[in-house]
Amino acid sequence: MRKLKAAATAYLLGMAWMGSVAMAASGFTVSPGNWVVTDEVNGQPGRGMGIEVRDGTLVMAVYNYTPTGQATFHLTAGAMNGNSFSGQLMEYKGGRYFGGPALDAAETGSAGAVELQFTDATRGTIKFPGEQAKAISRFQFDGLQPTQFLRKDFLEYWFVAELDAHNKPTSAYPLIITDDAQGLRTNKGACQNAVVDGSITFSCRTGWQAPDSYADVSFQRFDRQLEGSVTRSFSAGKRRLVGVRMAAGNVGPNTRPQYDTPTTGWADPAKSYSVPQSGMWIINSENTGRPGRGLSLDLQASTLVVQVYAYEADGSPTFRIGSGSYVEGESSVPLMKVRGGRHYGGGAQSGVDAGSDGNAQIRFTSPTTGQIRLPGEQWTDMQKFSVGADAPAAESLLGQWLVWNEGEFSSYISTVLNLTRVENGRATDDAGAARCWFESTPQGTVRCQGPRDEYRFTPSYGNGTSVGQAMNDDRDQIVVWRIKDRYGVAAGALSKP
Repeated sequence: MRKLKAAATAYLLGMAWMGSVAMAASGFTVSPGNWVVTDEVNGQPGRGMGIEVRDGTLVMAVYNYTPTGQATFHLTAGAMNGNSFSGQLMEYKGGRYFGGPALDAAETGSAGAVELQFTDATRGTIKFPGEQAKAISRFQFDGLQPTQFLRKDFLEYWFVAELDAHNKPTSAYPLIITDDAQGLRTNKGACQNAVVDGSITFSCRTGWQAPDSYADVSFQRFDRQLEGSVTRSFSAGKRRLVGVRMAAGNVGPNTRPQYDTPTTGWADPAKSYSVPQSGMWIINSENTGRPGRGLSLDLQASTLVVQVYAYEADGSPTFRIGSGSYVEGESSVPLMKVRGGRHYGGGAQSGVDAGSDGNAQIRFTSPTTGQIRLPGEQWTDMQKFSVGADAPAAESLLGQWLVWNEGEFSSYISTVLNLTRVENGRATDDAGAARCWFESTPQGTVRCQGPRDEYRFTPSYGNGTSVGQAMNDDRDQIVVWRIKDRYGVAAGALSKP
């Protein structure tokens, strides 16, 4: 119970949670953000979940209702067991309300046990107290039709890796995908879509390095992840293909690009803006080590969905939810009150809108930092809540890192760093040939010494990529991607051993 309390308070309390060791590795990365009970989605207010899994640890906030119809929330957190989780749904009261003074909340007990089972990055089941297991899915609101990979006149820059049968990266390269008047295509070939196993799959024939050779690439999109396969004309068999989006923008001149990656040392913030990481966020000044308020943020296309877990003036827990347009790093989101929805163990019931407290004004300074002004309050700093180990702990650097050097052969992986242990404050591999540690430089916050080169970069939170620099004679630009986490969970969206 002591560990559960520490984990449960970690998010709403604004303190780091060093997750317990996972009992078994998952074959995919669970997509962070807003999740829904699939058969309860009917266009009316209801209940849902903010879910985030990282480094073998799950944090979930459930927004729902009491038997009397009052909006409330519960929190659970702890170690994953492979693709499964079980924990207690903890209750709180007495925290800060909008426009009120700084207040810590208190834990008041548990509403019962919850069980989750994920089948891939965006689907699973949940069993609430007093209910049977029900299907859940990642809430999708990007506005794309089932046959669309991205919106018209838009370009996305992806970084993809081919994996062998053991999920070991064998090659990597950028993949630029565009949809405009010429149709859907990559930087090396046109694409078409088809239904494969009930899902839209995009197939492209792309040029390859050797003369008159090509590669057939097929993939599906899961938010900012890509999953598929590649078959080359000069080799037998398929390889698994996984990808993560790095940047995006409108097609045409004078486009101000948006970046999913940290831009330290290589991008001009005046000419670009950041895309926030979806998942749990906290208000910096309320990081007291006690229960309090928190947020779940989810950005898809140009819409930002916000859930705020807070308290009424009488101390009762509540939530507010809303969405707004995301324009060049900023958004204004009406925070709607909702009441009357389904409670644990109750029958199917939709909620109703009950007015608004006003708008939350939000602006982002990086994928993991920003500022927020809640109704009746002043601007204040906020940051991405770190599930699992985080900087500057060397444990946060453990895992398998892919380093791709753009100055070398276009699909050549310069280095794969398998960092398995911490020694003298540095993450190192079994042989001691590669070491990484936190050290601030103009090129980023992490410094790595590998068998071939020295690298510097700012690591992306979660399953993202980073752009950094190889400290060789040419100072080549590199892409760095943690392809597996510290427990061996591979990047990608589908369940693969």
